[in-house]
Amino acid sequence: LNQVFAESESVRLDDSLLGYISQLVAETRNHPLLQWGASTRACIALMKTARVWALLEWRDFVIPDDIKHLAKPILRHRIELNPEAQVSEATEDSVIDDLLAKVAFPS
Repeated sequence: LNQVFAESESVRLDDSLLGYISQLVAETRNHPLLQWGASTRACIALMKTARVWALLEWRDFVIPDDIKHLAKPILRHRIELNPEAQVSEATEDSVIDDLLAKVAFPS
């Protein structure tokens, strides 16, 4: 497992994708249905996981869809719904879907 993580460091992650990850995580802190949003560690986790995912997909670069694919499993437990969201039956996944729809992919 350590070898996979070491190899994943060579997977390219474009600066525009770093910005996308950062913006996506930052938006969790401003979402009206969240008590609290994801921390900087969520950015790091999403970045590292995207690199590993790309490696497992036999690529030496991360694509925006990698981040979109991994956003829910990475962010779901790093956010907390506020009482209003809980009453409205919103879920962490529905909030992440909303964020993915709002934050534009880099072109």
